[in-house]
Amino acid sequence: MSKYISVECDHHEVRLAIGTTGLTGVSIEKVLSGPLTLDENTQPWGTPQAAAALKELLQQAGVKTGQVIACVSRNDIELRAITLPMVDTNELPDMVRFAAPRYFANVNDSWPLDFITMPSHLDGSIDCIVGAINPALIQKIDSTVTEAGLTLKHMVLRPMAAAAGAIANHPEWNNATVLFIDLLNDEADVVITTAAV
Repeated sequence: MSKYISVECDHHEVRLAIGTTGLTGVSIEKVLSGPLTLDENTQPWGTPQAAAALKELLQQAGVKTGQVIACVSRNDIELRAITLPMVDTNELPDMVRFAAPRYFANVNDSWPLDFITMPSHLDGSIDCIVGAINPALIQKIDSTVTEAGLTLKHMVLRPMAAAAGAIANHPEWNNATVLFIDLLNDEADVVITTAAV
């Protein structure tokens, strides 16, 4: 079984979940949080306080090394809806990369992109939700987890990961329109999922 560590933080706290993946799915072993005292507008990733708080949580959990899934908040990425002409699925990543500079103000070739397709509102087109993250933020996330003795393996968008996890536990929701509201310290994540057409 593979062990994974999920980490997220804001200016109030660092949150940590430790679990394993196996044939039967994901099993969460521990969930911990530790306080941070940062100014409201301070990006917590990359700060000495976040690294120290993460180290403390790992010590409490008895974990020395591991692979990290970093949960990135909606405030830390840029999201855009993009409509593209109908293309073969294999060509879609290149089309998204080609179209992205017209939709994003600051995105260039060094920014990682990811996307999901949505039901199209026009015949002969593909609708996508595209996310882009600043490479400088990735470096801050990597430095935080590396300083704590961990290895950054994946990054996920927190609201979508939370919704996907809930749907994995309730497959019947795949056939309905569902509103997820995730209440946080100073904000709320809202995700709407619809039945596949």
